Amino acid sequence: MRTSERLVARLREELPELGIPEGATLHRTYVEAIADEAPLAWFALGPDGADLRLGSRIPMGRLLREPVIVAGREPYSSDFDPHVEVGIPADFGPAPPVPACSE
Repeated sequence: MRTSERLVARLREELPELGIPEGATLHRTYVEAIADEAPLAWFALGPDGADLRLGSRIPMGRLLREPVIVAGREPYSSDFDPHVEVGIPADFGPAPPVPACSE
């Protein structure tokens, strides 16, 4: 099983509140960081190719090795373009409940 498939399975099991649909896929990015913004290491697409507004600055393999993963709002997302970021507990302070991903 590929790293991305293992991470989708873990996200669906441990963070069901994300509402990741069956058939969702994760895609690595290879972008450079912009000043004061870390680039996403990966993002998620729904089975129909729709952006699920979900990703992480932490590579998939590292997330799989972490004992606990959490999800929260990216600290650099604007209110009109929200993304949910997967990370480790130290990444996020107290946060409101994470909304389900849209298809």
